[in-house]
Parts: sequence; structure tokens; C-alpha cells
Amino acid sequence: MKSQTRVLCTLATILAVAVWLSGCGGDTKKSAPTKPPASGGAQSDAGKHDEHTGHTEGAHKEAGHHEGDHKEAAHKEGGHAEKHEHAKGHAEGHGHSAEEMKAMIDKLASYADAMHEIDEHREHIEHLIEGGKLTDVHPPTEVISMIAERLPELAKKSGIPQEHWKDINLQSRDLANLFDEIDEAADAGKKPETETAFGKMVKLIDSLRAHVTEKSEKELKE
Repeated sequence: MKSQTRVLCTLATILAVAVWLSGCGGDTKKSAPTKPPASGGAQSDAGKHDEHTGHTEGAHKEAGHHEGDHKEAAHKEGGHAEKHEHAKGHAEGHGHSAEEMKAMIDKLASYADAMHEIDEHREHIEHLIEGGKLTDVHPPTEVISMIAERLPELAKKSGIPQEHWKDINLQSRDLANLFDEIDEAADAGKKPETETAFGKMVKLIDSLRAHVTEKSEKELKE
């Protein structure tokens, strides 16, 4: 009897311990911490990665923008240099530097002398246009334009009657201003437009030549 009682007590104790252990295990499972920090850390890392990627991409875009600015600036600078070389090449391509042309024009002593120089360059331009050498039109056209600016001054020095000064002033101004029209058309290879502008030049030269007096013409030949 006592033996049975001991067995029962032992079984009850084992059962109680088992139940207790079972409860502790359940509590342990229930209270097992989840891993939100790890998830949050992953999100944080992902956020940092996105932020870094965005920052890098923005830096590349900004660098590209600056590079574009530099290219644009280089293009503008190159265009400016090209125009400068273009003008310089025209002045020197005819065998005269800009300084030599200016010196030649400054030496003109009379209205008749100036018109003689204009006629020579006009004839040269005519031959160039007829031969299709439009890119060579610039130098003689520029010389005519520069001489035209001196015509009013030379007309007074040469004794041309004052009643003709106004016409000479207007016609010489128009002749000088024709330079851009002829030069642009010739540089663009537009022969019809170049011929049209040259026709205007010829008419103005003929009108200005009409003011050359017989006396000044005789002095020029001598």
C-alpha cells in the first residue's frame, strides 16, 4: 500500500513538473522576440543605399551639366576664334595685311586717285564673280569700303564744288555699307545674290566717278 502511494506521488510529481515545463516552454515561445530591428536595419541600409545611389546619380548629372557648359563655352569660343581667323585670312589672302591696306588708303591724296583705286578693285571683283571664285571677293570689296569712307574728305581737298558734297557723302556711305551684303552672299556661295549686290556697287561707283573733274583726272594721269 505504501509502495503504491509512493508511485502515485512520484507520478504526480513528474506530471506536475511536465506541466510546468510545458508552460514555461509555451511562454518562452510566446515571448521570443521578433526581429524588427534587423528588418529596420535592412530598411535603413536600403535607404542609405538609395540615398547614396541618388546622390551619386545627382553628382553625375551635375558633372554632365558642367561638362555641357564647358562644351558650349568651348563651342562659342571656337566660333569666335573661327570668325577672327576668317577675317584675318581674307585680309591677308589677297597679298596685303590689314596694316598694308590701311597704309595704302591713307596715302590717297585726291578724290580722283581714290576713284582710280576703286575702279581697279571693282574690276577685280567682277572677274572673281565671273570665275566663280566667290570666297576671294572679300579683300577687294573691303578695300573699296575703306576707300569709300575717305571720299567725302578727299572731295573737299580736291576742290570738288560744295554743291556735290551732299551726294558724295550719301553715295560713299551706301558704297561702304554694301561690303557686308556682298561679303555675306559671297561667303555663302550664293552667286545670284552676290551679282545683285555687286550691281548696286557698280551703280554707286559710276555715280561717284561722275564727280571727278577734268583737272583732277589730268593730274592723276600725270
